[in-house]
Amino acid sequence: MLLDHTIVPAKNKDETARFFTDILGFEPGDELPDAQFVHVNDTLTLRCDEKYSDHVHLAFYVTGDELAQVTERAKAAGTPMDHAQGLRTTSSESMAEALASTSATPAATVSS
Repeated sequence: MLLDHTIVPAKNKDETARFFTDILGFEPGDELPDAQFVHVNDTLTLRCDEKYSDHVHLAFYVTGDELAQVTERAKAAGTPMDHAQGLRTTSSESMAEALASTSATPAATVSS
């Protein structure tokens, strides 16, 4: 399981990104009107974001087996999970079809 990207809440995306690039030595990435991307390494990107300054977002790459293990641990702990929130589809399957095939209770998000 790898952490792919996370949103870093920022009042000022440029100042926040400069901290990560100038002080910590990470590489600058693309820019959006409300966000500045920073590459920590080949697998992890930070999104310094003014638009989403009030919450935390983590996205993981997981295999099907890892997702099944996490789901079982969450069930055993009584923690509901919503796979649909983090669902990614790269085939011709539409997002609506992918969401319809998922039944879960909203709470934690796991991306696959």
